Amino acid sequence: MYFCKNLEYNFILMLMKKIFLFSLMLFFASTIYGQIQIQNVDSLVNILENSTLTNEEHMLLCNKIAHSYLLFDLNKAFEYATKGLKIAEKTGDLNNKIQFNKHLGSIYRTKSSYDTATLYFSRALDFAITAKRKDFEASINSDIGNMYSAQEKKVLALEHYFKALSFFENSGNESNYSAVLGNIGTLYRGIGNNEKAEYYLEKAYRVAEDINSDYLKMRMSYELSTVYYYQDNIDKALEYAKKSFELSQRMNDKITGGAAASVLSAVYYEHIIDYDSAWKYANENLQLAQDMGNSQMVGAWSSISNIYLAQKQYDNCNEAAQKALAFDSTSNIMTLKLFENRVMSNIFLGNKEEASTLFRRYINVNEEYVDLINRDIIFEKEIKYETDKKEIQIASLEKERLLYIWLGVAGALFTIVLVIALWLRIRSAKKEKQLIATQSVLDGEMGERSRLARDLHDRLSGNLSAVKMGIKDNRESILNIQDKLDKCIDEIRRIAHNLMPASLQFGLKVALGDFALQFQNVQFHFFGEEKRVEDRIEFVAYCCASELVNNSIRHSGAKNINLQLIQSEKHLSITVQDDGCGFDENSVKKGFGMKSIHDRIMSCNGKVDVSSSPGNGTETTIELKIESKIGLSQN
Repeated sequence: MYFCKNLEYNFILMLMKKIFLFSLMLFFASTIYGQIQIQNVDSLVNILENSTLTNEEHMLLCNKIAHSYLLFDLNKAFEYATKGLKIAEKTGDLNNKIQFNKHLGSIYRTKSSYDTATLYFSRALDFAITAKRKDFEASINSDIGNMYSAQEKKVLALEHYFKALSFFENSGNESNYSAVLGNIGTLYRGIGNNEKAEYYLEKAYRVAEDINSDYLKMRMSYELSTVYYYQDNIDKALEYAKKSFELSQRMNDKITGGAAASVLSAVYYEHIIDYDSAWKYANENLQLAQDMGNSQMVGAWSSISNIYLAQKQYDNCNEAAQKALAFDSTSNIMTLKLFENRVMSNIFLGNKEEASTLFRRYINVNEEYVDLINRDIIFEKEIKYETDKKEIQIASLEKERLLYIWLGVAGALFTIVLVIALWLRIRSAKKEKQLIATQSVLDGEMGERSRLARDLHDRLSGNLSAVKMGIKDNRESILNIQDKLDKCIDEIRRIAHNLMPASLQFGLKVALGDFALQFQNVQFHFFGEEKRVEDRIEFVAYCCASELVNNSIRHSGAKNINLQLIQSEKHLSITVQDDGCGFDENSVKKGFGMKSIHDRIMSCNGKVDVSSSPGNGTETTIELKIESKIGLSQN
């Protein structure tokens, strides 16, 4: 009994405080812009939809509306950013191409679709360099820094932040200067350097007060609340967390509001022992997370699990931790804390086997966390060396001791890597055989489809036409037979087109555009460079896209379906998005159609990503690596 109580004390008081709030940084997404006025967004939408506007006016309104919606409605932000981008590409407006690609990058970054976000940010940065817009370059570098920070790629994040800071520091743009200072402070907070975090964040907060930016004060207040929480300065932590939460409610910023509510909840249940207040803010956090989507649900349920653990309600603690783990999290620290709660709960509930199983999983996550800490320690030493070389004084004996330690670690890692490499090689050989078999089936299918299409069109269709001509002058009753033959000929042509669409010979863009025209509620959008690629890639992409659209039409009850094709020099991306009934990804099994799509894409070394939830529609993205056909012109 004493051993169990001692375990509870160590886990709750020593680890809970240091681990839980550290993970909240992954759920705080921000841009480098200053205060965002969102209260007039409805009136802007009304003007856009009910007024006759020039292209310039249309793009200006789309930019403002998309910018405002970034904080609380990503789907609408995407809608207006896409509309604006289409006009910008049509008119060749370089500055607006920068803006709308930047918005789309921010949208996909918030959705954790980092590959797509990188594509849009890279386009925006290329356009900014072409236009010689240093201000846009700095802004995009800050956004890219935010994206890398969310992925815990801290070295890359800091590199982009300092690129942005070097411009904003002398540009006179105090809003952006404050935001980038805050980003750097947030990064230092994430690696546990609270002294530097406090320095940058307090500086950022003072600038925000000078320019009276509620948005920046809200953001910096949240960050400072976590820094002071780590330093056990509870009064300041509570003060800044309340400021951030109040400002987030005023501005309808649900992401920051949920993060600030988590800090308040932790302060109340851990330090003040006021469970009523703790539950109040925990429930606020959960409600905001439900409004925003899956990316915030992990932190919300984790906060609730911690309160249950503090109150010794072990059944509820275990259940809440399970709910949190049901959502994907990029944070090893968050996952570690959740497994810790489950282990503790099952120990006190007497579920020995379950506790043992969970503890083994806890050990695996903990090893990943230790690797992360070691990487952050190395990173912090590198930054300290670059920013203040005089402070680095390492004794030779300490160097020698560390050298032996790292040699031992390196030896162990080399052994592990060697074993893993051998295992991966064996698995890769099996996978390669499977891919070759699948590709052979696809190649055979393409050839057979082409042959059937030619036979149906050239031979059978011709024969039926001849029959029709032969009976043309007979009695009027034979007209019925002629009508049937007409329908038969049309049906054969339709079947031939579905087997191997004729429009595919002109490229994937033309084929998908032609396919979308068959349906009133399907909108087709194309972005990028139109180049012909390998026949098999085009065929697979077309088949999968048409299957996804047909699935949406047959099963989702969607009113609107967006089919989007993005093509760059080396990548091809297809997205099918509908506003239908959606489904629970955790409970619905793959059908034959989705398995066929997955097999086809895997055979081309691509990947498929499906995002859906009940009532929120479905979005499926296919990404393929491609090589353009040399010397083949486009029509």
